[in-house]
Amino acid sequence: MAAPIVRLIGPLHVGTLLCRLASVRLAGRGRVARGAARWTPADTHDSASLSSYSYFQLVTDTRRGRLIYFGGEDPQRVGNDLWELDLVSRTWSKRRPASEIPRARADHGLVYDPSADRVVLFGGEDIWGVPLTDVWEWDS
Repeated sequence: MAAPIVRLIGPLHVGTLLCRLASVRLAGRGRVARGAARWTPADTHDSASLSSYSYFQLVTDTRRGRLIYFGGEDPQRVGNDLWELDLVSRTWSKRRPASEIPRARADHGLVYDPSADRVVLFGGEDIWGVPLTDVWEWDS
């Protein structure tokens, strides 16, 4: 069995704000092998229009091999943008649900439930800092 990989995402300032993905391969049982762990940048495609927020949430959809990025805030606004990163092609796609979408928020909870094959969103704060207690599911 291959060692697990931890993927992290965050902003990198180089003239403009870009989103970068980095990976670390772990030794067995989630431990970093002494002297073996290293950060490697994992460049992604189509990230120029990716929302550059703080306080967003990111989960891994293990069934489809993608990262799901939702919400967050920047100095001008709080967002409810939904992005997916295909971990094979490393291409970002903005998703536009055909139905109602959750209110914009930051500091929310997000988890992928593999048994139900859904991403579950809970709570957070709206643009005024008012706590939200709603629950949403993303099933795509």
